[in-house]
Amino acid sequence: MDVRETRGLEHGVTSGKVPTHYLSDGEIYYLWFFIQGAIMDPFVRRQLRNSWGFCQRHTVGWLSVESAFHPDYLHGPSILLSDLIERAHNCLHRYKVPLILATGLKNKRPCFMCALGYNSKSAGYAREDIVELGSDVGHLVRFAVETKPYWQKYICPRCVPNTGGVLCRSHLIQELSHSRLSSIPHQQQFTDYILEQLALLGRSFQWEFRGSETTECQASLISAAGWLNGWTELMNFVDKRK
Repeated sequence: MDVRETRGLEHGVTSGKVPTHYLSDGEIYYLWFFIQGAIMDPFVRRQLRNSWGFCQRHTVGWLSVESAFHPDYLHGPSILLSDLIERAHNCLHRYKVPLILATGLKNKRPCFMCALGYNSKSAGYAREDIVELGSDVGHLVRFAVETKPYWQKYICPRCVPNTGGVLCRSHLIQELSHSRLSSIPHQQQFTDYILEQLALLGRSFQWEFRGSETTECQASLISAAGWLNGWTELMNFVDKRK
């Protein structure tokens, strides 16, 4: 086991905790269960592919809980986000007709956690120490701030006005519904780049490549999450807590 994997359990409760809860106890309980192995369950992965991950709120919550338990070891997010970005990349390179491309990029299912009924009022059954550790948003905030120089240029200008980045998946679908293809080369370049950076990050979790991660490849997690599910909630989360 890489030493990075245990750091959250050793230091998560006391290291620079930001005293602002984001998720309900029930959401933390489910996400704790999710990161223990449910993320690799074939049925769960199929649902996540059909919904392109989680909604904005649960995407941020997932990254926050993962960061709280495994700071500096975000292996699970690197796997799932790489899988989803690769799917988008294939759609962008395969489909030439705007409406067909839009259909390929649309959600086939609602957010998996929302469909299960998890929300801001959900009760949980995890031990108090699990909920306490999982509610620490400080690790994700610090991660986002440290990597911001590499992901801020990709913020969707419709999610966050006055930014000149890349349209997120949702706003790209809106463009495609009007038969507009002008942004496709930019989108293809973006997914090419993010896939490359996610691959470098994923490789860094192998023992022989430990320590090879860079701030740039770590930032690809934020870029991928923002593109897949929108930037509004993510930016509000970071800006209110940094």
